Amino acid sequence: MALTNLVRRKVRALLTIILAVTIAITFTVSLLSVSEGFIIQVNEVILTQGEQIQVVAKEIALHPTPFLEAHQTFSLDLISEIREIENVKGVYSVLTQNIFLEGLPIPFLALIGIESNFLKDLRPYLKLEKGRMIEPEDKEVIIFSSTIAKTQNLNLGEKFNLKGRKLEIIGILETGGVLFEDMIVYLPLKTLQEIFEKENQISLAAITLENPDRTKETAKKIENLSPDLKDLSLEESLAQIMDYIGIARAVHITVASISLLIGILFVLSTMIMATSERVKEIATMKAIGASKNFVFLLILNESILIGFLAGLFGVIGGYFLSKGITLITSQFFGMAFIQPIVSSRLIITGFSILILNGILGGLFPAWKISKGNIAQSLKYE
Repeated sequence: MALTNLVRRKVRALLTIILAVTIAITFTVSLLSVSEGFIIQVNEVILTQGEQIQVVAKEIALHPTPFLEAHQTFSLDLISEIREIENVKGVYSVLTQNIFLEGLPIPFLALIGIESNFLKDLRPYLKLEKGRMIEPEDKEVIIFSSTIAKTQNLNLGEKFNLKGRKLEIIGILETGGVLFEDMIVYLPLKTLQEIFEKENQISLAAITLENPDRTKETAKKIENLSPDLKDLSLEESLAQIMDYIGIARAVHITVASISLLIGILFVLSTMIMATSERVKEIATMKAIGASKNFVFLLILNESILIGFLAGLFGVIGGYFLSKGITLITSQFFGMAFIQPIVSSRLIITGFSILILNGILGGLFPAWKISKGNIAQSLKYE
């Protein structure tokens, strides 16, 4: 009967569902899918990294992505001291430098100088589209992501001019679209140190441990080597990034809450108008035996049905809008930094909120019409 009443009032029902509540949930789902996708991808990447500790200069420790920071370095001499600490299994030196490359929608590139075993040991999620990884004997070589290679028309075996040095492109990585991996370029550590005159300097030391359960104890010993150093465990790095995500997610939820509040008001106003047009009809039903509870549940069910249909259309709309966000960022920026994900949790949340939306929007009209006086309602014009 609730569906029949909605069909009888198609224009108002469609206006409420499509133009108000559906739009609200569409934007809610699409906004939250961005942070949802980022959270899932951050967890996947951080938890698949091979190191247990990252050591950086204290000045950049609070940055959400210290791996990409280039303005602070520390002496390579500290690496030998770190290797002597008990429980340290391996130490991988990294130097980061940034350049601006014309022709890219976002011209920023992070040059990462690494040792030959870094990618294989610590970044197993990075896969080659073609070519090979850096070998111990390599010097004048470089590896790009496929996104950069395409936007710059770079091909395997060609020479790339970096501040006067001709570096051979030996590998092209598959597009990741995660944590700015598409804007990272890898080359041998010593080569990058020479090009930017950073001999004996590194930006970060990635450390693996014999016993990961002793991470905090080992990290404390590393920090004691120099007051200028700060170590970050994988858990700390993840928590640090999640703090920034939490701020963005709070903004998303605030915007979404405003949209949903508007949706509730639309449902409320629509149900009030719908019940005011059916005063005689409801009074007649009550006169022939319909109980107050029956009338109350009838109106409430109509409101909940509006919420359910809005949730259905809104989740579908939010899914396609999130895909549109990915497509637009890929076209405009040349790379997709974040892959929005409409997870099952987000779908369930969206439906739950919209059903609650329908309940809250229908309670007052349902209560008001069910309590109406039969005699007065039959005279209503």
